Amino acid sequence: MADYNRLTRVIANHGEMSIFRRFDTLNLKNLLYMQAELVHLEADLERLEKADRDSTDPREKNHRYFVLDLKESGSMVEGSHWEKYQEIQQKIQAYTLGE
Repeated sequence: MADYNRLTRVIANHGEMSIFRRFDTLNLKNLLYMQAELVHLEADLERLEKADRDSTDPREKNHRYFVLDLKESGSMVEGSHWEKYQEIQQKIQAYTLGE
């Protein structure tokens, strides 16, 4: 039985011999799981945005207009609107790239 080094050299020299599984089922399942997770994160973000709109604090009301205010307000608060946005940003990037 050939080891991976030998097999790699054979495939490199004879590209027509390369056979790799695509894992279609697992990749599709992964995309569906990421979609479901993004749907929940989107709902969480919408709740946070509604709380900002309904707030009596003018700084929170401005979050939808001024990203810098949003970012600065969330830098000290765990579970903040900005933290949720960052979580979504990472997940959507992974989803877009199919990671």
